[in-house]
Amino acid sequence: MNPTPLRRIALAALLPGLTSPAGPRVVRLQFGGPDAVVTNTDSKGRPVVIVHGDEILDLAAAPSGPLWAVGRLQSAEAVPAVIRPVRHGDGPAPYSFAARLRTDLSAIEAVALWPTGVFTAGRCTAMPGSDLVIAGRLGPDGAAQWPTARSEKTRTALLRLAANAGRLLWVVPGAPNQSEIAGLACTPDGRRIFWTGSTLGRGIGAYVVQADASTGKSIPFEGTGEWAIGLHPDSKTLSMPGQVLAF
Repeated sequence: MNPTPLRRIALAALLPGLTSPAGPRVVRLQFGGPDAVVTNTDSKGRPVVIVHGDEILDLAAAPSGPLWAVGRLQSAEAVPAVIRPVRHGDGPAPYSFAARLRTDLSAIEAVALWPTGVFTAGRCTAMPGSDLVIAGRLGPDGAAQWPTARSEKTRTALLRLAANAGRLLWVVPGAPNQSEIAGLACTPDGRRIFWTGSTLGRGIGAYVVQADASTGKSIPFEGTGEWAIGLHPDSKTLSMPGQVLAF
């Protein structure tokens, strides 16, 4: 028995129309590599083994067909040999990745990689033209590579990846006091994106940001503020006036 089994990422879908007496056909695409095993020591000098594996963090389906997956790889060698990944920045593993899959899940068509010192992907949303918007955290190398994404108030960042995975259309910082972007979506027409997430500091409310999908720049909500925030303290239904504020 192999004490260190190979961990692989798997994507699966039930394809309509492809059925057998046993039921729908399941198509699987797998890529990934061996887990990275790191041994550290605790305060008493005892060894502590930490295992880091490849993982998929989010999926998004473009209206035009392709499926996108974002996540983390411990090695660029985990990308299938038939795909030549596009590297958006230099640096050692691990890597964040974005992979575009054919509509019927019969092949992986493109892969983009970022060293986590540049950018760490977390969430994604696909645009009508198959571009991908990815939210995550900006690394120190990314701050040097993309001055437009630097901010003294947050390490979160968003980028728009072209449909061929070969070009970044924009990179912008997340909103102030955000420690993580946990939700990301776009409008059906692809003109605006929205995001929200965890915040830093006590007493700071979670808010929703809307932005122009063509530039990544935030757009004020109606009223006097830039973001929308729900902070109503009681248990009334959220349809009551005054429960969603802007600031």
